[in-house]
Amino acid sequence: MNRFDVLIVGAGPAGSFAAEYLARGGVNVALFDGRPAGEPKACGGGVTSKALKAWPHLLDAVGRTIDELDMYSPSGKHLHLKLDEPFAVYSRIAFDTFLRERARKAGAQVFTEKISPTSRGFKQIDEGWIVRTQSGAEFSASWLVGAEGANSAIAKKLAGPLPPAEMEVAFGYRAPLPDDGNAATVVAFLPSWIGYAWAFPRLDHVSFGIATTQDAFDHESLDKL
Repeated sequence: MNRFDVLIVGAGPAGSFAAEYLARGGVNVALFDGRPAGEPKACGGGVTSKALKAWPHLLDAVGRTIDELDMYSPSGKHLHLKLDEPFAVYSRIAFDTFLRERARKAGAQVFTEKISPTSRGFKQIDEGWIVRTQSGAEFSASWLVGAEGANSAIAKKLAGPLPPAEMEVAFGYRAPLPDDGNAATVVAFLPSWIGYAWAFPRLDHVSFGIATTQDAFDHESLDKL
């Protein structure tokens, strides 16, 4: 059995950040990335100016800096903002890869394996935790971090499922940039829709999407939009 100090399941921003900082502190960390390579995620990819100030190394990731924003109200009123503090927009594939590789360089061991989704995928023992991957490999540690996102099987088992009001439903797609390589950055609050839509230009395409909470999601309203 492979023994570590900490097992982190999920290599998105939260898991990779945790793995990097623990590894830099001398902790023996295993980071599990079960997401298929290159699989897109329905996410605008925006990172706020506050986050960029707190972690300046995020600017080293390949992304686009945004200093102007168009906002629309449900009634259709339009507001164009020039931002004193720009934010950044990233492809989640590129952003997550950047953070995962920082964790690896800091000393975390990265395993591109998915944890078994059954109840046998992880269990608590007297000495800590055991995690089993879908390939059958087992790992043990004193500490276990569930960073797989909102649908975390670990979090559901330990803390119970999140209420629908705290769970988001999002749909996204990508479209080519205009020939000049520029496109407006838009956040729109739509009539008869609890949530918002976005259009975020990235380096080589525009990310479009729409989001709401699970308890407010309605197919009929989405179809009308």
